[in-house]
Amino acid sequence: MFKKLFERKKLYKNCKSSYSGWLIFTNVVFCICWFHIFACAQVQLEVSKEYGKKISVAISDFNSSAGTVSNSSSIIHKILRFDLDHSGFFQVVPEKICRQLSRKTSKPDIKLWKSTGAALLVTGGINQTGNQVELEGYIYDLQGGGTVFAKKYTGSASRARRLAHAFAEDILYRITGEHGYFLARIAYTREINGVKEIVVSDSDGGSPVPVTSDRSIAMIPEWSPVKQQLIYTSYRTGYPRLYIHDVEKGKRWSLPSYPGLNAAASISPNGNEIAMVLSKDGNPEIYVCDFKGKNLRRITKTKAVESSPCWSPDGKSIVFVSNRGGAPKLYIINSDGSGMRRIPSSGRHNTDPDWSPKGNMIVYCSRSGVKSAIMLINLNNGENRMLTDFSGTAEDPSWASDGRHIVFTKKVGREMKLFLMDTLDGSSVQISGGKGNHVNPSFSVN
Repeated sequence: MFKKLFERKKLYKNCKSSYSGWLIFTNVVFCICWFHIFACAQVQLEVSKEYGKKISVAISDFNSSAGTVSNSSSIIHKILRFDLDHSGFFQVVPEKICRQLSRKTSKPDIKLWKSTGAALLVTGGINQTGNQVELEGYIYDLQGGGTVFAKKYTGSASRARRLAHAFAEDILYRITGEHGYFLARIAYTREINGVKEIVVSDSDGGSPVPVTSDRSIAMIPEWSPVKQQLIYTSYRTGYPRLYIHDVEKGKRWSLPSYPGLNAAASISPNGNEIAMVLSKDGNPEIYVCDFKGKNLRRITKTKAVESSPCWSPDGKSIVFVSNRGGAPKLYIINSDGSGMRRIPSSGRHNTDPDWSPKGNMIVYCSRSGVKSAIMLINLNNGENRMLTDFSGTAEDPSWASDGRHIVFTKKVGREMKLFLMDTLDGSSVQISGGKGNHVNPSFSVN
């Protein structure tokens, strides 16, 4: 985000208008109810937690009761396929084959589905009464026979996507013992005709909802690790200020503002402190304050430009960008301002660092001319690995809570779009579409 710092300085000079008002974003909390869990069969599957073997899974059509809106059934089926197929642990049987077998029987036929070569069958039923949707999900062991798991999920029809993500999350954990990222959300900046607003979507990029509607510039959102709250920079008053936005309640408030830049904030893992970039003392430096904006202390003290602070998972250190050596590079400093050291990153220009929730890796952007690529550094051995090449423009990586997947932005045609990547096998898929540039993505914790 080093380049964005200079963009902010330009915007600070040019943005003189004041805007007000915001769109209240209401998140309807859905209820998950235990249905029942069967212990009649145990799945004996060898699950590889590294890149390699994947578990083959078939997903049948879901039976729908009379009165159920067909759209809900289609949405749930589509999301289950996407989540499991991009989990890194499952290989989903082609949809065409699953559709054909679903037409042959309305009840799970173990022998029939076993012919696909899949180890598991995911199926269920959907009932809708008025605006309420009930999803009954089942997992069958096609090799040993029997029901592995069953659970009921209920919520409003508008939250059908969340029900599907919840079922996918339970499938992953029940079979592998690993937690996924499916219930997480992604906040990002959407730019259309120079207007930048904050948008929040599901983990697959679906159901994007505007959080701001200031018709100004709102940018660089970051999630709180402990609450459904965002912190971002907004020019709605004509000058850059930091705002905290409670996504659940649809309310926001500003932090104390200082002369110059107030930008690129990051909330500590325990939710009690905020690291940010301020230029009140001259050049942009890293500062830390409490969650209310009080007890401000300066962390870096150089004549260079510092930007993009990001906390380590234990809250003891901060990675940031500095051009103290000429070109922007990555540095780590203790949260009390001591022990600053440079990371052996790759390339001449390094920006946009994000620390893995597992603590052992940092993803960042490496630039070469007008091109850029996503890189990963292993902090245990100092090795750098290229996740995308320099054939285009890729930037702004953000870790999912599983410590395996990232979301980043990549240029598609003339616009930037969001992509989801598995950092173990290098596969990626575009998850955002529509008009405008989609940048500065941030994954929430589930």
